[in-house]
Amino acid sequence: MRARDVMSTPVLTARGGAMSTDVVSVPAHLDVAVVAHRMRSLGVRAVPVVDHGRVAGIITRRDLLAAQG
Repeated sequence: MRARDVMSTPVLTARGGAMSTDVVSVPAHLDVAVVAHRMRSLGVRAVPVVDHGRVAGIITRRDLLAAQG
């Protein structure tokens, strides 16, 4: 995976400290296996999916399990 395939974006929260300031996202075109590997390596359960600079959705571990069949 190339560095440009995963983006870090600051997140603003109303309550401050409720969420991490570094959000990892994946581009919409990224292969499911690569997304699964990245999520495992980071220890996260879900990541936003970005398409053309906008959040298009979110992918979760459950989604990955369902995709495996």
